[in-house]
Amino acid sequence: MRLDILYSQYSELTHWTYDQLGATFWRLYLVSQTGATIIHQGRDIALQPHTLILIPSNTPFSSQLLRPISKLYIHFRFIDEEHNAVAQPIALSMTQSDSVFAQRLRDALPHQQKSPESSLLAMAWIADVLSRLDASVWINQQRHPALTRVIHHLEHICSFPPDVPGMAQLAGMSTRNWQRLCRQETGMGPREFAMTIRLSTVANQLVHTTDSIEKIATDNRFCDRYHLTRVFTKMFGEPPAAYRNNRQ
Repeated sequence: MRLDILYSQYSELTHWTYDQLGATFWRLYLVSQTGATIIHQGRDIALQPHTLILIPSNTPFSSQLLRPISKLYIHFRFIDEEHNAVAQPIALSMTQSDSVFAQRLRDALPHQQKSPESSLLAMAWIADVLSRLDASVWINQQRHPALTRVIHHLEHICSFPPDVPGMAQLAGMSTRNWQRLCRQETGMGPREFAMTIRLSTVANQLVHTTDSIEKIATDNRFCDRYHLTRVFTKMFGEPPAAYRNNRQ
């Protein structure tokens, strides 16, 4: 189980009307006044003061802003090898501890968006919020250890994306058995699976770093920006520059 804080900010929003805001990370939203709505599967969910909105990774939604608001938000990655969250927004009434965490984080953020203080506060708050979620939010998933090893390599160690036999070697099995396991566990063949992991890494870097798209393409072993743009657009439905601008 791992919790990583990617980004946190308290800001005034004057524009927040977007389609296709799903991403590979989680989000927590807290607004100071009414005026913002998210839309999930045709259902409007108004953001309200004193209510936390938690959006798990890979949850498709849109947003609409009717008037300027102040919003505190945290982007984070939560990985549990045995459980996954239902892909739908979760509304939680604020507790006294939420109010304390929110105020302390607001006070810390104007100085630096990712200081040790703000990161530790955000991590403690998110851990507290996740611990309060109802059991119905979670879906049991027993991920095969071989798949976990390959994912870890692709996300954290890989200096050059391995081919299918290379992934099979990491998994500790024959190429044929790896291809079968990958499709059973993910619904994708090994090449598509590896590309999905790489592009998810790119998506996080687009939102949570200021690196140029050219640098991100090079760091993730794409031939150039244009190669990255072609495969990224096919998966996410918009080019990297638009994806970054729509999620700031």
